[in-house]
Amino acid sequence: MVHSVDIHVGRRVRQRRWLVGKTQGELAEALGIRFQQVQKYESGANRISASRLWDIAQALSVSVGYFFEGLEQEGAGAGKEGQNTQGSTAKPCAHPTVRAMTG
Repeated sequence: MVHSVDIHVGRRVRQRRWLVGKTQGELAEALGIRFQQVQKYESGANRISASRLWDIAQALSVSVGYFFEGLEQEGAGAGKEGQNTQGSTAKPCAHPTVRAMTG
């Protein structure tokens, strides 16, 4: 099942790639992968690992945090108001891994 955070991050990758004028093939080449994998990342079909997201951020000249911007406004991962799908009252971006990656 595709998670809303994966979709959001993929959309942000696509948006940034487009803004810097790179094709999927050019980004793929910079990452040492095939363009089909970039397609899957951008659609949210495949999750992007932390190390791959780091590489993507470097290739697109942004911080890793860029890909998570706007996540809370979209309510990604949210169930009831102020409560995520795991039953916690923390905001979706309060996950320790996201905090560590976004500084």
